Amino acid sequence: MKTIATICVLLVIVASLLAVSSTVRADDRPVRFLGISKYYAGYSSACIFRIDDFVVNPENIYTITFSAKSKNSSFANYQMELTSHIISKYPDVRLVVGLITNGGSGAEGAELWEQMNMLVRTYGWEIASHTRHHSLPPRSIDDIIGALMDIEGNITGYRVYTYIPPYGKTSSGEARLLSQHGVRIIMLSTPMQLLLPRNWDRVHITVKMSDKLPWGLFLHMMHRVENVIGGTMIIYTHATSYDWRSAESLLKSFDKAIKAVKDNKTWITVSSELYRYELERKMIRVEQVNATSYIVRATKQLDFDPVPITLTFKVKAQVEDVRCNDTRLPRLESPGYRPVPGYTQRGDILLVNAYPDSIITIILKQ
Repeated sequence: MKTIATICVLLVIVASLLAVSSTVRADDRPVRFLGISKYYAGYSSACIFRIDDFVVNPENIYTITFSAKSKNSSFANYQMELTSHIISKYPDVRLVVGLITNGGSGAEGAELWEQMNMLVRTYGWEIASHTRHHSLPPRSIDDIIGALMDIEGNITGYRVYTYIPPYGKTSSGEARLLSQHGVRIIMLSTPMQLLLPRNWDRVHITVKMSDKLPWGLFLHMMHRVENVIGGTMIIYTHATSYDWRSAESLLKSFDKAIKAVKDNKTWITVSSELYRYELERKMIRVEQVNATSYIVRATKQLDFDPVPITLTFKVKAQVEDVRCNDTRLPRLESPGYRPVPGYTQRGDILLVNAYPDSIITIILKQ
């Protein structure tokens, strides 16, 4: 028994020495991988600006009329004023636009479709389907799927990821039908979205902006909460007199909301980008090759265009260069909101934005 006890004590001592040795070696590594950032560029939370009731029918560009339950309602449309205001004053802020297509293409809507193309290609906005005719459920296949066809047929190479049901209501089977046609996100208007879509983490707070609501204080409070818990805030409104007394009132409110969330902690993004980042983040595996190199690989084949994922490292010295597959990555003074390959060093923390299936090599100054 005495011999067994002695052996056990020795084993404990050896194990302790090995653990200490391992810890020392880990601490001595010049580069140590810490993990994949939950949000792009190490932001603490995410924010999405969603605007419903954009149109591509010239007849509705200044006044838009809805028919629901045999009743017509008309509203002034401030779509053009809002678009001009955002791209001129906040070109880095992207919106998710709920578009009513009216079954349209053709010469009469060509100029507005061209504007949608420009918003997507140049400014990174997302065009979400808001159906063809803005009808109440139950909706026809033409109303639901026809709108997807209109958008994808008029914006070259574009895929619709997001559906915004009019009046915030869907009918039985609508989500399944949309999923079969490639839609992955349904954005409702409920204040707390827990599982929509289920790939997003934590609570998603929806804040409605309107002249009719005291939204400002609520937005500030919820934004602070999101920065602590790491959640997503969706700020939404209609670009019409349904929510606003005037275009000026709408634009001033946007100024106020954007100022509140532009705090260097919040990733202002769009729903499809956040969705893809989250899916990709869960599929990525990072393996160390040597002291300063890592392989980044996806464990599954992606069925969407990838976005750069942010990898977090702890480094022992100033970074001189970061290479991705032997190509130098740019040093980013500011990561911005649109994910791009590059790197940023903050003290001993290095953030590297890279696509899957790449080899990252970090070169430190001697």
